[in-house]
Amino acid sequence: NIHSGTDFPKSSGTSIYAGAHGELYYRIDNCPNAGSINSTCGGGFGNQVRIKHLDNKVTVYAHMKLGTPVGLQSILCGAKVGGVGSSGSATGNHLHFELWSSTSIGTRIDPFSGTYSQPTSYWVNQNSGFPSTSCQ
Repeated sequence: NIHSGTDFPKSSGTSIYAGAHGELYYRIDNCPNAGSINSTCGGGFGNQVRIKHLDNKVTVYAHMKLGTPVGLQSILCGAKVGGVGSSGSATGNHLHFELWSSTSIGTRIDPFSGTYSQPTSYWVNQNSGFPSTSCQ
């Protein structure tokens, strides 16, 4: 399997914030927090939210802790969307973050710029590999 996102290891329950304004169009919040790896819950992403942005790109926040995904439809940049967990096909507490070109996945986009990625970063500040909390 190819790993198509960026993983940010953090303690269980650490707050996860939206990286840009958008609309919540998909969420799952019924997967166990941890224990045995459950590759089927949430398609392996476990508890998750997917946010569609004005440019139709989608950000995916996955492996969240049970009970933390938001129920809001409109999400502002910097709004809390959940808490770090180890749900789905995960081997430890972390946020798995992906950027898609559309709601049907389309192309998975590396949000970082660099030699093996696109020349433009989708982060306001790449901050040496750790995205800042600044919003666009």
